[in-house]
Amino acid sequence: MRIVPILTLLLAGCSSTLHMGRPGAGAGPCGFSHAGERWTIELADGSLVRARQVAIGVQEVVFRDEQGFDRSFPRTVVREVRNRSTARGALKGMGGGALASGAAFGLLGLRSGDDDPNQWIPLSAEQKGALGLIMGGALGGILGLLGGIAGGDTKRCIVAGPTADPALLD
Repeated sequence: MRIVPILTLLLAGCSSTLHMGRPGAGAGPCGFSHAGERWTIELADGSLVRARQVAIGVQEVVFRDEQGFDRSFPRTVVREVRNRSTARGALKGMGGGALASGAAFGLLGLRSGDDDPNQWIPLSAEQKGALGLIMGGALGGILGLLGGIAGGDTKRCIVAGPTADPALLD
């Protein structure tokens, strides 16, 4: 089956990992989350803490727990902070699928050349290219949307401390 590698690539493409670096390197691009996003904080001992808002500072990771209380952990005990979003995955999948499929079908239509004028509905290469772009984009958008919903999108911030894997340090 040729569809399995394609779906695997689509699902794997909807994630991003940011390595925070050594403590003292600053908050970086993953320092703050939006209100309402649900995050999972993984501690060095493997335990998980659920949070609604997260701010990764130089010395500590500050967060609001599910009961609404502000709490914090030293950066040295936090392994990673991650967030999975089905909506973000759906939008990324739909956009990527529409662009890739629309471009491919548009090029195929353009490359097929002009039809014989004696056919029932003769189309020029440009018309077939435009039709392929529209129909291929719609099909790719729908398939990408479904793949994005299934796979979601994961934002992962690896907070490197003394307990982190040394290969992750920058």
